[in-house]
Amino acid sequence: MAKIRFYNARILNIKTGEIKNGTLTTNGPLIETVDYKAKDQNTAIKSADFERQIDCENNLLMPSFKNAHSHSPMTILRASAENMALMDWLYKVVFPHEAKLLPEDVYWGAMLAILEMLKGGITATFDMYFYTQNVIKAFVDAGFKASICCAIDGGKTPEDLDKKLCRLRDEYDRFNSISPLVKFYAGMHAEYTASLDIMKGISRFTNDKKIPFFTHMSEAVGESEACVERYGKTPSALFASLGLWNYGGGVYHAVHVSDSDIALMKKHKVGVGTNPCCNAKIASGIAPITKYLENDIVVGVGTDGPASNNSISMFKEMYMLVCTQRLLLMKPDAMPAFRVLQASTMGSATLMGFNNALSLEKGQDADLILLSLSSPNMQPEADIPNNIVYAGDNSNVLLTMCNGKVLYENGKFNLPYSEDEIYKRVGEIRKRIFA
Repeated sequence: MAKIRFYNARILNIKTGEIKNGTLTTNGPLIETVDYKAKDQNTAIKSADFERQIDCENNLLMPSFKNAHSHSPMTILRASAENMALMDWLYKVVFPHEAKLLPEDVYWGAMLAILEMLKGGITATFDMYFYTQNVIKAFVDAGFKASICCAIDGGKTPEDLDKKLCRLRDEYDRFNSISPLVKFYAGMHAEYTASLDIMKGISRFTNDKKIPFFTHMSEAVGESEACVERYGKTPSALFASLGLWNYGGGVYHAVHVSDSDIALMKKHKVGVGTNPCCNAKIASGIAPITKYLENDIVVGVGTDGPASNNSISMFKEMYMLVCTQRLLLMKPDAMPAFRVLQASTMGSATLMGFNNALSLEKGQDADLILLSLSSPNMQPEADIPNNIVYAGDNSNVLLTMCNGKVLYENGKFNLPYSEDEIYKRVGEIRKRIFA
């Protein structure tokens, strides 16, 4: 990969909120230098060392966003199931039409999601879907990072149970060796779609491998109560009792939880991928994110799938996260904007296991974005982090770099396929499965 120099930049320290003028260089997939004192920081220099030198024109370099939870191929189902409660949405529309998808279909659905994410400054997603190999292929082909959660469910017969657990063992070894861009984790769709035997089987696997466990949890009203009726425990208590959390992990949504659930999550180092726009859109509720943070629980910000959201925009998620927490608590000072910015970058990366993609520092992964500060919605510059969270949108993203490679710049994508080809493929797939 190339060596690239960004100069005449303002650089955000995501750990402190400090913004300084400086230069940043990348060498292959890593950040090589961050220099705030260089005499030539506002000019290009004569050097054969750099393949490119990019004048940032006094705009902002910051760590890229990481999407802490999504189902990327569900771009195919965008705007196809509206004004429905979660369980009706799943069982009456989503599951029946997903059953018609072919393995190659999910590749194109994921590729469309990658377009949208890159345009919005996202360089990694924590994804969950079926035909996993095809989803992973889309991410690797694009040069995009992904943590993949195995979406096991079922397991209600001995044959089905054995088949699902064999698949988990095979995929864990196979997918974790495909590319350094990909991390594969053990998990399942949710407690309500899995048998007790399959949860026990996954637990044996995670404890044998000493690895974390990920799943949807306590998303909808009544979900925890139904689990109590089945097992005498809430989902969090059930997972803890089965040993699924012995090596930590994460849950998506976690809207309807008790203080005892939160205590269990803290004890077992279980993080949360929160999805405020989706949870509001389908009226699932507001997750107690402030409580999670007060209990030192890792929080990442995700979009959920584009069939339930319906967009993949971290700017929308950040704004909604602040607003919903303040409504939940009736406190106008809850969830400061900069804390949300940290959750959308460092928090998400930590939850996903990309621990070398946290900040813009020497030796960290070169996952970064360049944001325009000269746009109307970024002016005046009274507080840049506040402007990003409250007023920012995808139009402010000038450049998105993942793993040292520029994948999006000034409206153009650096991907294996054109936008038109991807749109055409997804349109044809949607027309077929809804015929």
